[in-house]
Amino acid sequence: MWLLITFIGCLFIVFDIALLKKKAAAVFEHVFYFSPWQIGLGILLLLLAALAPGQKGESILQVIFLVLMSVYLLRRKEFFTFDPGNPDAPVDEKLELALSTFSIVGLWVLCIVGASLAIEAFFALISQQADELTETILLSELSVLFLLILIYRSVRRWKGLKFAEVLGLETKGIGALKLWILPAAFALVYALVSSWILDARPIQPMTPLQELLNSTSSLGVLLFFVGTAVLSAPFFEEVIFRGFIFYVIRPFKGVVFAVIFVALTFGVMHVDQYWGDWGAIAVVSFFGLALTLLRAWTGSSVPGMIAHYVYNTSLVVVPVVAVIMANPTYFDYQLNYYRLTDIQKEERLLASIAHNPKFADSYNDLAWLYSDQEANLDRALELIEQALELEPENYAFRDTKAEVLFKMHRAPEAVQIAQDLLKKYPNDTYLQEQLKKFQKEI
Repeated sequence: MWLLITFIGCLFIVFDIALLKKKAAAVFEHVFYFSPWQIGLGILLLLLAALAPGQKGESILQVIFLVLMSVYLLRRKEFFTFDPGNPDAPVDEKLELALSTFSIVGLWVLCIVGASLAIEAFFALISQQADELTETILLSELSVLFLLILIYRSVRRWKGLKFAEVLGLETKGIGALKLWILPAAFALVYALVSSWILDARPIQPMTPLQELLNSTSSLGVLLFFVGTAVLSAPFFEEVIFRGFIFYVIRPFKGVVFAVIFVALTFGVMHVDQYWGDWGAIAVVSFFGLALTLLRAWTGSSVPGMIAHYVYNTSLVVVPVVAVIMANPTYFDYQLNYYRLTDIQKEERLLASIAHNPKFADSYNDLAWLYSDQEANLDRALELIEQALELEPENYAFRDTKAEVLFKMHRAPEAVQIAQDLLKKYPNDTYLQEQLKKFQKEI
């Protein structure tokens, strides 16, 4: 993760340096002078930290990045001290807005840290556990709201700039074909083709996002995630990436650089979610490039927003349709879950297994049902082993196995599974409570 943060930070520094040179080249050369050996040493340290393995390398990278960033910020402050600007000269409002981008990003990072601490404190205050997915969604929504507020505050300082224009929300002169027909058609076709290609793979890689989704058993949290992905994410991502960032870069670095910069940043921001699934990363990155080209072609972020809404909605609808087609019995079980008795749940899950023996969720759910009833535990262990044969790294399945073993009075084995999971998810409060429960029986 820190490697990605460092990469994005370096991208913004490169852009910020270009703006500082445009504002006052002579002052920049004086303030930001570094000898060749200093530059070489900095690059060498970053490369060594990036190549260092494991947690140690990440920790070294954090320290080096923070030191280099501190040096840059101090020099940047010195630059504006040397160049207070000519009060009588006309103000280039777009340049000043672009120069404020670096400060906006810095304040945004501080807001994210504060929001993260506030969310943890809130759940501690109400004495309620929040799973990692809930915290991630809340932090994501709050962070983009903070960013839009910071952008708005920066834009309103300049009379010649409009907030809607900066976000790319104006659509004057764009016909229906360019505004929504072509974007929607492209997004729908792209969603169907990419879903078909990715789903056709014999082995589906387990990604951090998938593990995060598997870590919760709350239908409400999952619906919250779906609502975020379908309703808010397309709007926020478009107005920030294809709106604000594209707007401040294009006048000074040109449309080609703006397209590459925005598409690359968008792709990098999604790598952490899909790490390990290079096919999914390629699909998301290409889609980001297509949306950025759409922004350059139409002059607005709205067509890309429409395409983004269609694409995300299709990605939610297509899997649901796929589940219905692959295993309608299981879909019926999920749809009517809260209205079914335990006997009816068992009947539907057994029917689901008979209908599609390779559908792993049916085995897992039936194993959990038996474990919850503390009945048929030997059969429950067989079922969860079958589920793990199909998906060996599934978080939820491994947790189910630990629960079954615990109910069978095999607590040491359950403890081992919980400890192994906590190595991957050290901040998962649910797992921490599970481990404590298992350890009490030893």
